[in-house]
Order: sequence, then C-alpha cells, then structure tokens
Amino acid sequence: MTAHVSSYAPHGSGHSNYRSPASLPRSVRGGSVTSVGLLVLGLVMLGAAALPQNLAATTTDAVEAVASAPPLAPPMPFSVQALGSTERAVPLYDAPGAVVASQEIPSGASVEIGGQLRVASGLGLHALNWVRIVDSDGYRYGFVTADAIRLTAGEPALLDSADLRPERWSQPQSAASYSGGETIVATSESSVDSLALTSSSRSSSPDIAWLPQSVQRWWPDVARIAARHKVDPELVAIIILVESGGDPEARSSAGATGLMQLMPATATEVAQQLGMSAFNLSRLTDPLTNVELGTAYIAQQLGRFGQSADPDWQRSVELAAAAYNGGPGTVLAMLAGKRSLPAETAHYVDWVGGMWRDRRSDESSTFSRWWSAGGQRLVQNAERRLAAGR
Repeated sequence: MTAHVSSYAPHGSGHSNYRSPASLPRSVRGGSVTSVGLLVLGLVMLGAAALPQNLAATTTDAVEAVASAPPLAPPMPFSVQALGSTERAVPLYDAPGAVVASQEIPSGASVEIGGQLRVASGLGLHALNWVRIVDSDGYRYGFVTADAIRLTAGEPALLDSADLRPERWSQPQSAASYSGGETIVATSESSVDSLALTSSSRSSSPDIAWLPQSVQRWWPDVARIAARHKVDPELVAIIILVESGGDPEARSSAGATGLMQLMPATATEVAQQLGMSAFNLSRLTDPLTNVELGTAYIAQQLGRFGQSADPDWQRSVELAAAAYNGGPGTVLAMLAGKRSLPAETAHYVDWVGGMWRDRRSDESSTFSRWWSAGGQRLVQNAERRLAAGR
C-alpha cells in the first residue's frame, strides 16, 4: 500500500464526518460569507475531521507491513565454482538490483565466479555472474553481466534468486567457513558432486588394493574429514601417499609439513577460513589438523577447476592436483596458454592423476613408477616413525 495521506475527504451524506451547510453555525451561513467561501470552508473542515483517521490507518498499515516482511536470510556463501576473465570493461554492481555501478572492471581482468543469477529484465531473463575480484582493500564482491565474462575453468551454478536483498550479497560468507562441509556448492552437473562420496567413504578401509599400510592407518579420520568437505576420501589418501607416504611429521626443505605437506602460509590462510582461531604452525604435525586443512584446500581447488562432463573426473583431479602443488595461479596461467606446468608440478600431476586412474586396479603402474622414483623411501620413513611412536 502506498503511504499517501490526502487532505481531501470524499463528499456524500453517508460519510461519518460529512456536515451539510445547514448544520453549520448561523454566523457562518450569514451573508458575510459567500457561497464559494462556504464551500471552501466546508472542504477544509471535512479534511480536518478525516485526517486523524487516515493517519492512524496509514501508521497501522506501515507497522503491519514491517511485521509481515519475511525475515532476512543469512548472507549467501561465496564458493568459487568457476574462473574467467572480462572480455571488455564491465561495470560491477554491489547487488543484483543496483542501478549505479560501484566500479568498473577493466578488460582482461581475472575474476572468480560464485554462481549465476537469472533476474527479470523486460520480457525475459538477464544472466548475472556473481564475482569476486581482488583490489587494494582485499576481496570485492559484485555482479556483472554474464556475457562479459569468458570462462577459463569450471561452470557457475544457478543461485537461488528468491531473496535478492543487498544484505545477502554484499558481504557473503567465505566458502571454507561453512560448517557441514559446504566448502563447495555442488550442482547437478558439477564434478564436485560426483567426487563427493563413494561407497569406500562409508567402509572401514579404502578400496585401493596397493595403498601402503602407512596410509591406510589414517583411513577412518580421512574418511570422516573428507565427508565433511565433500571430497572423495580416496583422493585425499592418494595425496597423503604422494606427499608424505603417511608420515605425520614429514618436513620438506621448503618448509612443507605433515601428512599433506602444507606450506605455512597456505595452512594459516585455510585455518583462518575455517575459523580455527587457536591455530598455530606447531599443529601441522597433528594428523587431524593437517588432514583437515589439506582436505579443505584440495576441496577449494576442485571448486575452482572442476570440469563438468568429465569422465571419472580425471581432468578435474589433475587440475586440482596441479593447483595443490604449484598454486592456483600456475594453473590459471597454463589454462590461459601463458606457460606450461613446472617440471615438479607436472610430475606431481602424473603421480596423483595416474593413481586416481588406477585406484580400482589390483596393481598400479603409476604407483610402481612413483615407488621406484623415491616413494619407497617416503613410505619406509613413515613406517619407522609410526613404529617408534607406538
């Protein structure tokens, strides 16, 4: 209802506030008052009598409107589902319904995409990508027209457009802070959805026949943590194997630590995203903490680089493994044709991707090559350390 108050009261003898000229005081009806003046005075009196009633009704309507408004839903979680670059200079809008742009993104800028909205525009629907960019103040979120973005990895899912109030979109929750494992927003066609949980995640041991005991011993914790982050636990087990052989105290010359060989800066960032306020680097040798952080990080890379229509998610696993080892920027540059993977990262992708491909086989040629190339030493060191710790 429009909150509009009029000083005009409708005429008619049935109106409770209407008074005929004959009922006015004699001094008013006298010859000193013209018929026009009488009419004007009557309208003023009628309006004055009706005004409090209309104001009361308007106030009641306003209170009822506020009371009946749907409660504000929590901020939307921003989870990177796709990557892209702007094909032209494009305005960035803070909210789906904003009419004034907050800034302009230059042509060729890299953006992370947290999903897509379809909003009414004229007689049809208009596609908007929800994006995140990095500026001098940190992360900046907003909406740009979908046709201005060239996808370089992943595929944005459709987002719920039932509540488009700006409060839900301008300050979203970070993806990794979501409890319950929604580090990745899965869609019906997302590689992540099918990577999420296999039958082995509900068993007491992995279905990988050639997986050494030094890694299998961590399986119950791996399965539980992987389920929380919606990642196939066998992928996490393969990463643990390649990274450390299952040694919780393994350290590299570069400073990578623990079962999943986390670098201090990466571990600190992911811990902040997960809300681990008491985290310090000494906890990286704690197996549960290390697997929690490493699994969250590989989940983020699957969210960035997961490919739809990917048979057995082989390409998704290889891209995520490359980002896990060499960093997301390296993978973005490779996908853009600006560089090839460094030799170390290429070997890593070969090991992880090959073992993922061989995981249902009784024997793995990839595992055998990795074992001969130095994996045996990693596993033996892990076994000795684990035996000493009993």
